[in-house]
Amino acid sequence: MAKLLPLLLALLLSFVADLFVAPLATAMRVPLNQIDSKGNFTMAELIRRAARRSYNRVAALETKLARTTTSFNGSTRVKYGSYEYLMELSIGTPPVPLSSMMDTGSNLIWTQCKPCVRCFKQPTPMYDRTESSTFSQLGCTTPQCIDLSKYTPTNCTQSACQYSYGYADGSYTNGVLATETFTFGSINAPPISVPSVAFGCSDDSVVDFQGISGIVGLAKGELSLVAFLNTPRFAYCLTTYFDASGSSTLLLGSSAELKESGKAQTTPLLSNPYRSDFYYYYIRLKGISIGETLLRIPPSTFEITHDGSGGLIIDSGTSVTHLVERAYSTVRQAVIDLVTLPRVNGTFDALDLCFVLPSSGQLPDMPDMTLHFDGADMRLQKENYMIVVPESGLICLAMIASLTLSILGNYQQQNMQILYDLESSTLSFEPAQCDVL
Repeated sequence: MAKLLPLLLALLLSFVADLFVAPLATAMRVPLNQIDSKGNFTMAELIRRAARRSYNRVAALETKLARTTTSFNGSTRVKYGSYEYLMELSIGTPPVPLSSMMDTGSNLIWTQCKPCVRCFKQPTPMYDRTESSTFSQLGCTTPQCIDLSKYTPTNCTQSACQYSYGYADGSYTNGVLATETFTFGSINAPPISVPSVAFGCSDDSVVDFQGISGIVGLAKGELSLVAFLNTPRFAYCLTTYFDASGSSTLLLGSSAELKESGKAQTTPLLSNPYRSDFYYYYIRLKGISIGETLLRIPPSTFEITHDGSGGLIIDSGTSVTHLVERAYSTVRQAVIDLVTLPRVNGTFDALDLCFVLPSSGQLPDMPDMTLHFDGADMRLQKENYMIVVPESGLICLAMIASLTLSILGNYQQQNMQILYDLESSTLSFEPAQCDVL
């Protein structure tokens, strides 16, 4: 019997692991829609909305980073009115459609559930867990609940793993952790169902999500969608920001690979060594050039400091790039020196460097801006760092100053395929025509 114990233990551990992760071996190409793409907004309105969302999100992230310990205080989570790209999926058996935010900074999939104490208005029918044959509530001693407790409060009532998410604006969402079958629509292929995916079933929420049903987390944690991929990588390709007719693409699992164009570059993915509760994807920015001129920004400007602040993350939910003040002011002055058009006093919402739009209605000739990462250079054409606001007769720098954290926003990522490979801990990217990917 003693000889059988190691074998029995191995079988038990294998069984528990299978319960924890239901691998998704099938490749998927999921369409993404920019949040404002279906609204009848002018260009000026689109830019204002994007800049405000970006400002709100970064302010909340910096509030979270400002905490001196990793203990959760219930008031520093991201305000999720600031999101950018939606993916359509379904939950349960029979499947109920969801319209959820793709978020590379979230470590959990969650949506609202009936029966509901307090719920916000959402664009799709609300999922009723009592009507699904595949809903299964998770207990407090499960690996998923233990992992969830690392970054948000959990509680045990009648053996249920309960959670509470607080937000920077005082709103919140509460619920129970469970498993369910999720069905993903795939471009030019039948929908794919994934069983036993851990998710947050929220039944008490006071939060304004402004037209979405929940979140699909793609961060590095054990409860994000990435943890359920047999091939732990994903990629996306974001179309031109203001192209309402174009659909962006999220590639999951084995379909997440770059074209062999010879233009791909790769840089290491980093973690914040001082903040285990911060699941964002860090990359090392070493410098910035405009044209052939390397700007005088000390590399230490973008380093993570011992209190956990600093560094640069790449984020799907932040619209325009934010640079800490020292770097931003240098980039801003370089653009002022470069552009000969009249400057405009004041700001256009959060964008504080604007010029009079030429009579041609087009951007003037401007060199590329290059972001020098560790082992890779990301070359941004003028359309990726300047914004045209035709109704206001302006062109503006598509960057904003931040206090402690620099963020590579999705405006700078447009028409670029971005690959996150968690197995090799690398980020790869290459130029792409995303509307025909």
